[in-house]
Parts: sequence; C-alpha cells; structure tokens
Amino acid sequence: MKVFLSGSSGFIGSWTLRRLIENGYDVRISIREKTNLENINNYLDKIEVLKGDLSDKEFALACVDGCDAVIHTAGKVIPSINPKSNEEVMSSNYVSTHNILFASEQKKVKKFVFLGSIFGLGKGSGREIADESVEFNLKGLMKLIPYVRAKRMSEIIVEEFLKRGLPIVRVYPNFCLGEGDIYLSSSKAIVPFVLGVDFYIEGGINIQWVGDAASSLILALEKGKVGEKYISGGTNLTTYEIGEKVSQILGRNPPRKNINPYIFRAIAKLPYPIISVLDNLFERRMKLDLGSVIISSYGYWFYSDNKARKELGYKSRPAEETLKEAVMYVKKKLMKKIKANEAEGKSVR
Repeated sequence: MKVFLSGSSGFIGSWTLRRLIENGYDVRISIREKTNLENINNYLDKIEVLKGDLSDKEFALACVDGCDAVIHTAGKVIPSINPKSNEEVMSSNYVSTHNILFASEQKKVKKFVFLGSIFGLGKGSGREIADESVEFNLKGLMKLIPYVRAKRMSEIIVEEFLKRGLPIVRVYPNFCLGEGDIYLSSSKAIVPFVLGVDFYIEGGINIQWVGDAASSLILALEKGKVGEKYISGGTNLTTYEIGEKVSQILGRNPPRKNINPYIFRAIAKLPYPIISVLDNLFERRMKLDLGSVIISSYGYWFYSDNKARKELGYKSRPAEETLKEAVMYVKKKLMKKIKANEAEGKSVR
C-alpha cells in the first residue's frame, strides 16, 4: 500500500513515519522549504519526498495522487492567546486539513486516517473520564485561543467530508511525551517541573508515549472502521502526580504549592493588553505561554482509550517509562538552549 503521510517532520508525524517504514509501507511525504528535518533525516533515502506547502490546493492534489491511503498529521501546536498567531495557526491546521481532505476525495483514496485533537473533541466534566462520545464543550477556549478554534473547525470539516463519502477514521492521541519534540510544544506539561518550579495548578492530563500515538495511527489504518473515532492514550495523572514523578527522576523534592486554576480563568477575562504582558512574563520566567496555562486551568483532561484497545489492539507504555524518557530529552534540550543563550550573553531565564 502506498501511503501519503503529512506532517512527517513533526513530533507524532516523525514517529508515524518510522512505524510505516518498519511495517513495510511505500511512503510519500511532503516538506516545506524551511522544514526542520532533524527528526527524519535518517529516513529520507527510504521514502518519496515532495517539496511544497499543503496550504496550496494543487500541491495537496499532487501529494495524494497515486496513493492508496493518507495519514494526516500536519499542523502546528501553537496554544498562544496572541491574535497575531491566528493566520499561521489556521493555515497550518485548518487550511491544510481542508486541502488534503479535498485532494483525497478527488483522488479517491481508499482510507484517510485523521489525527484529531482532544481540543476539537471535548473533555469530561470535573474529574470525569471522557470517551469518544463526549460532546464538544470548549467554546470558551475556542474563543480565546486560535489553536483550539482551528482544531474544532478541522473536526467539523472532517465530519462534512465523511458525510460526502470519504472513508475517514479518526484518532485522538492525548498529551504526548518522548524523544523528538524538538520545539518542546507537547512537552510543556513537564517543562516547569524540569526547570524546578515549586508549584502546580490543580488538574490533570492523560500522558502518552509518542511512539504509542504513532502506533495507534497505523492500527487505525489497518483495522479502524470508517466513520469511527478512536481515543488513544496512556495514563491519567493529576498535575501533582506528574510533578512528583518528574521530581523523583531528577532527585528533587516534589512541588509544594497548589494554585487554584480559577485564578487563570479569571486572567483570561482581562483586557488583551494586560494578558499580553502576563504572557511575556510567563514565557520569560517559566518557559510557558499563558495559553498553555489557561488550558491546564480547565481542570482534568482525563480520557479512556478502551475502545482503541478493544477494537484496534492498541497498547500503551507505562507512564514511568514515558516520563523518564521525556524528562531526559527535555533536560538535554533545555541545557542546549541555556548554553546557547549564555554564549550570546543572554539571561538563562
């Protein structure tokens, strides 16, 4: 089977590329002019590479032409509250999704695996563990954060193409950790604890090894039922439990101060100029954008992947192994950045 994989240089995408090659698929990918190839340099001689941007409809058609299936992982994780990010977020997430769906419909692909987002799907109430039947309930975040808006819009357009007959299977990974997160976008869940922050925001997430997320996409290609949604995940952990485990790995005391998440929800209602100042402060002091903090303030992002385990044969790595790999990777990346800043005479923080 010939498969077109979008977003192959990204965090989940690069692991998906690895899995496709390991399983013997004939793979085509696309890369943009300034794509960072750090994650996929070792695989370029084993695959077909097209150069262009999926925001171009004609290029999207060329990418899909002659392929039996598509796995669509392209998109940038930019949870910024800055409205200036809107154009880039929409282009990389929504526009590219629309174009690749349209191209797949025109070229009559046999299967389309869509990497969905829990931000486009919804979450449980309180500590409730959500599954594929959850109704979208993130309208507040959607209005504030362009990334959440783009993911919801992508979800809606996928539904439309599914109704038109495109054979789509949807997969929703959780908060992925591990090697290959070159921009530390998904790893922001642990970056503050690696840096030694002594507080945590009450809440929790489902952490998942990125290699398992990639495997769930291959399983969806091979076994997924058209029209179905499959959540893939790992372990539901409170924010404190994550901070505690990261601290143990690094030989530190766990975070002590519990911050009420409603403080950050209140910040989200302030005038944008004030939010912008706070956003810069968070980036400087904790290597976090305020958008990520506000997302975490929405409590518990807990999910069940029982359906994927039962229908696809999905399995996940233990949380302790995932966190150990991720902490070592993040620490290495941060040290490299710190040394680069010191060489330029910049402040570490």
